[in-house]
Amino acid sequence: MLYSLTQSFKAIFDSYLWKITLLCALTCCAIFALFLGIIAYFLFSNDLSSGWFIDKFIDWFGTASAVFLSYFLFPIVFPIIAQFFIDPVANHIEGLYYPENTEEKRQDLLKTLPGTVWFVLISLFLNLLVLPLYLIPGLNIFVYYMLNGYLFGREYFEMVALRIIL
Repeated sequence: MLYSLTQSFKAIFDSYLWKITLLCALTCCAIFALFLGIIAYFLFSNDLSSGWFIDKFIDWFGTASAVFLSYFLFPIVFPIIAQFFIDPVANHIEGLYYPENTEEKRQDLLKTLPGTVWFVLISLFLNLLVLPLYLIPGLNIFVYYMLNGYLFGREYFEMVALRIIL
């Protein structure tokens, strides 16, 4: 177990893993930028009320809500995108640190889809459950990172475990 722990610390500095992480993050940011662009276009191009002040309030409040929603959904969307890269990453790690496992494994997307949907639902539920704690300065950062860090770790563990089982 200590060997695996030291290998995981070595993997932190692996450039291939950083490239995949950056690609996932940029893809996730592009998805949310598109989401924010669509919301902003809809809000700013339509007159949703008859009053100037109310219309501007709706525009800016809607945009702020979309930004908050994007921030809230980022930790849920990121593992969904990362799932598309789990096979190359796992094969890379196994090739570097576990060369005795030379058999290349591939996950079937249809078999992993129910687990991903379940993860998204659980993540949404738990993040909505602790939403009041996100409004408390200082505590919000701690709760956010602890909850979503746990969910990330659990999701990645399940992704790798499915490679062994399936």
